[in-house]
Amino acid sequence: MTSFIILVHLAPVVVVIIAWFWFREKPTFAILAALVMAITGAALLVQSGRASAAPRNALIGDIASIAAAFGYAGFILATKRARAFAGAGLVSFVSASACCLFCLFFALIMGESLWPSSAHGFLMLALMGIVCHAFGQGISAYAIGSLGASVTSIVLVYGVAVTVAGGWVFFGEVPNLTQAAGGALVLAAVMLCRPK
Repeated sequence: MTSFIILVHLAPVVVVIIAWFWFREKPTFAILAALVMAITGAALLVQSGRASAAPRNALIGDIASIAAAFGYAGFILATKRARAFAGAGLVSFVSASACCLFCLFFALIMGESLWPSSAHGFLMLALMGIVCHAFGQGISAYAIGSLGASVTSIVLVYGVAVTVAGGWVFFGEVPNLTQAAGGALVLAAVMLCRPK
């Protein structure tokens, strides 16, 4: 699980490199330093959750994680490009519609249920749609148009710290010193790369 989270959060590295060549967003020293700090902080945040032994399917998981990092980077870069022609609302709507059709196709092929089996499941699904997608990705699409792809990708690493904080508040999972140091690094990275 740890390697999955760390590898997925390598997306900012891909974004910074491609944005440099594609959008001519030359990374400043502050962005490069923030990138290193954010990735290091994310690694520290999830370090305490690593398994003592690697599972048998670790390689498949790592490959999937790298693919997810490139997919997430592709989303950020495509959104950056689309924001040059349309507003954040339209970009988010088109992105959500395309993803919905893609996921529906695979859900039907795999025989997955398309309706929650309980009221609690429906509530969780609704919250994911409202909080994670509509709010989270909507704000991300807006930010990408204002801040640029590189800075936004680094700021989005802050989600790992928010997850750890949420685990503390809602589930009583008190972060250890390593996780606290990781959270501080991610916060420092966000402060370092933000526009002056």
